[in-house]
Amino acid sequence: MKARKIFILMLFFFIFFILYSYNKNIFKDIGPHGGRVKSAGSYNIEMKVASHNFQAFLLDNQLNPISNKGMTCEIRFFLCDSSTIDIDLKPFGDDAFMVESSLKGYYYYNVVFHVFGKQIKAKFEDENLIVLNK
Repeated sequence: MKARKIFILMLFFFIFFILYSYNKNIFKDIGPHGGRVKSAGSYNIEMKVASHNFQAFLLDNQLNPISNKGMTCEIRFFLCDSSTIDIDLKPFGDDAFMVESSLKGYYYYNVVFHVFGKQIKAKFEDENLIVLNK
């Protein structure tokens, strides 16, 4: 009887551990603000794109937001015709940068934070772009 209880308890902990690990792996690319997260050296950059708003967050390695005081942020869009467009984001709240843009038709964009003379950047692809090869 005691062995049966120990077996059931071990089985419960094993299932819990599997579900916990699975859940962590699914959401590892989602940031605390609901955006996509990319690694940038010892930092992370979270991008939240909704409608015409681009929001950027600089995060530490534990995914905690870093204050936007004393830093700037810009995005360089790489368009389908091989041209680029640079857009400066404005500080928003205590830890974000934001810009409204209806820009479409870009392959990817680089987000660059300028923090006390240091550049922290990451590349994000446009998940909505559909390219048809004929």
